Amino acid sequence: MIIAGIAAVFMAIIGALGTDAAALPVRLAYWIGVMLAGSTLGLLVTFAVKVWGRLRGNRLAEGALVAVVISLPLTAVVIVAGQLSFGVTALATAEIIVGWAIVPMVSSQMTAVNYATAPVPAVVPLRSAEPMPAATAPLAAPIGAAAMPARRAISAARNASRRAISAARRPSLRASSA
Repeated sequence: MIIAGIAAVFMAIIGALGTDAAALPVRLAYWIGVMLAGSTLGLLVTFAVKVWGRLRGNRLAEGALVAVVISLPLTAVVIVAGQLSFGVTALATAEIIVGWAIVPMVSSQMTAVNYATAPVPAVVPLRSAEPMPAATAPLAAPIGAAAMPARRAISAARNASRRAISAARRPSLRASSA
């Protein structure tokens, strides 16, 4: 968020991407809004990609995926913010296409800066050859011959409860037939 804020102020001051015709306060509002929205979206997507975990060892691929995924919704944010900030009432198709080309470029650069400044997580190798400690052993019953006593006990308990229910019903049936 701090990097996005600094970049937003810089982009507003230089009037980046054709915003130089607007007054500085309008540019500041536009760029801070767009950059913070992009940063928030980037944080959410980064969190989702990290939870997904399939690219955990490849920071370059992870960052590229984040930049691509945030591009489409961020393009919509840029278009709406541009209309609200600069009074554009209708966008030509070419402007939307150019905007969709610029947003991935900026989001890629911001993602690269964020990934470059973020600390690299420590890699802890898994020791799959070591046996599991007894406390973390699976709780499920083993399948096969070792599970037979457990299955027999469950079956015996089920049969006993069925017999008890049947026995409880019998006196009432006898009493009603008499």
